[in-house]
Amino acid sequence: MLFPRKERARCVSAVTALTVMLTGCKMPGEKQDFGKIVDEFVYGSLALSPVSATAAGYHSHNGKPLDEMLDDFSPSGIGEQRRFYHNFHDRMEVIKPETLDPEERADYQMIENQIQLSLLEINLIRSYTHNPTIYVELVGNALFSPYVLEYAPKPARFRQIIKRLERVPALMREARDNLRDSPDVWNSVAQDENDGTSS
Repeated sequence: MLFPRKERARCVSAVTALTVMLTGCKMPGEKQDFGKIVDEFVYGSLALSPVSATAAGYHSHNGKPLDEMLDDFSPSGIGEQRRFYHNFHDRMEVIKPETLDPEERADYQMIENQIQLSLLEINLIRSYTHNPTIYVELVGNALFSPYVLEYAPKPARFRQIIKRLERVPALMREARDNLRDSPDVWNSVAQDENDGTSS
């Protein structure tokens, strides 16, 4: 997900809350299982941000070891995010909210709101083109979570940290290619944060 640290935290919290509060339900007149669609959205959107997925406790997606990966800010990675949210928007449109009970309609609206927020960021706000702190904070969070969260034995987590470190140069190339008009104050903050991450 293409958000600064605070925004990413809010999005991860919202997606994680969906996992807890949503249960599968058959919609009247529909063959689709709404619960399965919700699971696909929650886990699929987390998988788009492996760093956030690690922090949220989601470690593998369709066989991919998320704890060894970094978020993908390449044109293909951003395109994948755009397709994911557009596809889910199309899938949500065929569901009739009026057939759902009040709690399910609220769940439906939360997902649709998250889709619209993500597409707004990807297509219009495009923070990844002018906010260098996104990349610096991503590296810090990528290394911090497996270091402090005891979801696996320490040697396994250290191997994951090494895998992520190996991916940092590619992320920095993506940052160099993407950043176009970074304000001086954000450049300064990013430099200070980078010094902290290095330390």
